Amino acid sequence: MFSKPLYDPFDDCVVEPQTPPVVPCDAGAPMGKASQGLVFAVALGVILVFAAFIAGMYVAQNRTMGDAADAIVADVETQDDVDVADASDTDNDALPVGDRTLNVRWLSIAEQVRQPMRDDVKSVLYAEYEDLSDWQAWSLPLGTIEGGAYDGYRLTMQYAEHEGLGTVYIYLYLLENPSNKTPDVLVGNYASAVMSVFSRLSLSTTVENVIGSNVDLFSELDAPIVIDSDVIIPEFEHEARVVDEKGNAFRLVGLFTRADFPEVFPVGSYADKTKLVDGPELYLYASDSNAPGFSGPWVGLQQFYRVREDGRLVWYDLEIPFFAYDKTNEYDLLSRGVPRLLWEGSKVNEAMYSKAKVGGCGVTELMNVVDDETVEELNLVYVADTLNAQERVDASSLRVYTPQNLSHGLLPQTRYDVERGEMVPVTEVSGGYPFVLFEDSFGRWVLLTHTEIVPAAECGKPVIYLYPEKEMDVTVRVEPQGGFSFTEPEYKDGWRVTAYPNGRLVNLDDGAEYPYLFWEGRGGLYAEPERYWVVAQSDVHDFLVNTLGQMGLNERETADFVEFWEPRMQSAPFYKIGFHGTDVMDELAPLSLSVKPDSVFRVLMDYEELEKPIEQNPPLHIPHFERRGFSVLEWGGVIR
Repeated sequence: MFSKPLYDPFDDCVVEPQTPPVVPCDAGAPMGKASQGLVFAVALGVILVFAAFIAGMYVAQNRTMGDAADAIVADVETQDDVDVADASDTDNDALPVGDRTLNVRWLSIAEQVRQPMRDDVKSVLYAEYEDLSDWQAWSLPLGTIEGGAYDGYRLTMQYAEHEGLGTVYIYLYLLENPSNKTPDVLVGNYASAVMSVFSRLSLSTTVENVIGSNVDLFSELDAPIVIDSDVIIPEFEHEARVVDEKGNAFRLVGLFTRADFPEVFPVGSYADKTKLVDGPELYLYASDSNAPGFSGPWVGLQQFYRVREDGRLVWYDLEIPFFAYDKTNEYDLLSRGVPRLLWEGSKVNEAMYSKAKVGGCGVTELMNVVDDETVEELNLVYVADTLNAQERVDASSLRVYTPQNLSHGLLPQTRYDVERGEMVPVTEVSGGYPFVLFEDSFGRWVLLTHTEIVPAAECGKPVIYLYPEKEMDVTVRVEPQGGFSFTEPEYKDGWRVTAYPNGRLVNLDDGAEYPYLFWEGRGGLYAEPERYWVVAQSDVHDFLVNTLGQMGLNERETADFVEFWEPRMQSAPFYKIGFHGTDVMDELAPLSLSVKPDSVFRVLMDYEELEKPIEQNPPLHIPHFERRGFSVLEWGGVIR
């Protein structure tokens, strides 16, 4: 019998454990006939088992290899038959047998009342902390399973906030068995970690990936919790592309959770809506990010969402029908491509454009929508028709315009020419026009920007230090979602280096020595840190040195950081300074090494100039880099 916490997440009351009556035993009392019979049966059973064992040993020694293999297969098949028939009654350690596709009788959103997370689950999610009282962790009842292997189990969402340089929300799905005969079960493949207000293209991942090495602690609990990776929740399976009843196509972006932002997504509050073919309604989230009190998420602006059965929000981006999307990676798949255009009735477009609004070290909105007032100020003029998939203009073709007022504050005036190494006017682009706009099927004016003049908002100067315990050859790969703009040494299929314990690196491709690996590029969907300090310019130096020291950067790493960033923080009287941590960097620019490090710490600074101080919102906890074995450290910042 598994001794699990006896509280019911589907009930507000706590069930008190019942103590069984104690039957006194008199050691000197004589055995009754029943007791004597029991002893005789046990003794006889032992004798028979021993005899069977001896006989089995004799037979095994005289079998041929073929006979032995047949016998092993027969034994396994026999054992499987026993497990299927009797696992629920005889083997408490076995997972239930049967259909693992869950048929959930969902609770309504109003019935999904959150409760404090169970202490045993919480102890695993916060295993590195002694005091669990500071952390917000909740259990949300979702529904009851009907039929199949988990008939009668209760599905709950376990979500925990990890406060550090930013907030990371961890989500797990737990099947709780009210019968208490078998262990509770974590659904293996629908876990997720959402960084602050990040949306992610990968909707789900494994419990092991989200929890890391702490996942083993689930099996060490007094009442162990096991993981079942074969469970399927149909409502959590999402198509990459869906179509509405009007023929509009939408591309899957990611998800947020209703629990994170209840005030941002009140039911029924939306700018527009549409209905999917044989599916739910999609709602357009188009709030004004400049409005007083707006709290995000910026990355959800101008996207469509639907409310999933468990209350989470699944996000989609309207597909531009005449856009040949760049399929280089997930970021490009949703943000840029080659519009199929016929310029002024004669020339087919070959230039690539970005449809996203750039900000931070990535994009803040996947669709750069311009309001009607600004459209009038841009003074648009018709320049192209759109082409269909067969490269033909037809009656349903959209008309495309370019602004005549190129001095408008919305538009950059110059761009950096990589080949010439200098700034040039935006009008100097290779093919097409620097900016074009069109009106989509929802009446929104969308701005497309030639990719040669996309503003230079980058994850600037991230540098990577390697500290192995002994000299080793290692390949390092980093994959910023928006690609590289510069690397040193040259990045081929990763950096191939010989690394030394003192941090020295020798690049195997050119034989040169480097203090670190350097890159610049763009991340994916980006939001500013939720936690930040406000620092007077005169205090910036001391602030950086002290804060980086608390994070665990050594003198060399801190000096390199300050040398690069402090000169860029001289022109304003105050600075709003925040940091993203390892989890966010792993999302923006995944890092991998051919030799697995024992410890990794990544930090990205984001700062903003201020004319006067504002109220600050510093992190509750500053994570500290504990260097163990082969350690890797990376720091960087956002260039705007």
